Amino acid sequence: NIGRLRETIDNELTDVVPDWDTLPTCSGVVFIAHMPTTKTELRTKCQPFESSTVQIKIAPHPFARGGVRASYRALVLHKRVWKEYIFKMFLAPKNRTSEQYLIQLESNNVAKCLANIFMTKTSEGKRAAKIGQRISFLESRAVQVTKEDGQIVWYNMEKVIDGTFDKWTTNIGYCNPTPENRTLLEFAKWTYDWTRGFMMATDLQGGKSARK
Repeated sequence: NIGRLRETIDNELTDVVPDWDTLPTCSGVVFIAHMPTTKTELRTKCQPFESSTVQIKIAPHPFARGGVRASYRALVLHKRVWKEYIFKMFLAPKNRTSEQYLIQLESNNVAKCLANIFMTKTSEGKRAAKIGQRISFLESRAVQVTKEDGQIVWYNMEKVIDGTFDKWTTNIGYCNPTPENRTLLEFAKWTYDWTRGFMMATDLQGGKSARK
């Protein structure tokens, strides 16, 4: 029952940053996929591949959840430095398969491709860039984590975003039509029109960032 799963997760939510020194270090295999760059490549399934093996520490409790996944704080060892990341796990156990996490990876690459084409090739995107409303997507990874007890657990991994996290559109038709969100709505409609209904960017969420 997804309702019970959400209730269980909500009872675990915490803003407290864990004492990382007390948490075990796990091994993770990172998977990536090549990003499509053309309309033709968008119609071709990308095959993810292993990129690297990393050391990871994952918070025992989530700090946030959406309708489908819960988010956990994590540290990843990169060039001898622990860096902060967000690890996302599906709420429903039936979705916690390698296939589902790799699908999320491919979806992220598709969104990045569409945003890049919109911002560089369309008049709406170029206008938005001039006024500081650039649309971009975080790079996602799929990670196969081996816990201390040998259990294999999958996550999607993203960098930490700046600012406040907002939801602008959903998969069931909601959109926040405030003027500052105009570019996002134009982008969503353009993805449908440009691909002739083959795909559409929806469930747009994230935050405003000073980074370009």
